[in-house]
Amino acid sequence: MAKAIGRAVGRSVRVVPTPIWLFMKAARMAVGQTGPVVNIALGAVDKALTETLATGRMTEAQKGALNRETSEKVERVEELSARARKYNLPAAASGPER
Repeated sequence: MAKAIGRAVGRSVRVVPTPIWLFMKAARMAVGQTGPVVNIALGAVDKALTETLATGRMTEAQKGALNRETSEKVERVEELSARARKYNLPAAASGPER
């Protein structure tokens, strides 16, 4: 993606990991504009539930699942675990694999 953007702007650019909220702020996206993202997520859930009802499994739906690394980034597992340690709280597990 950085190469494509670099070609478009006529100079080299580098990838900088950015939290989604900061990306949306820089792109001037308001919270109200995230509706399509929610609809996409709800559509994926609907397809998974429909598949489960029809076949008893989620074989096709699981192909679109996030890998563990990406899931932990999205859920900010490290940051939340650090806060839990700081305030002497148990780290809450989320997801079936934790």
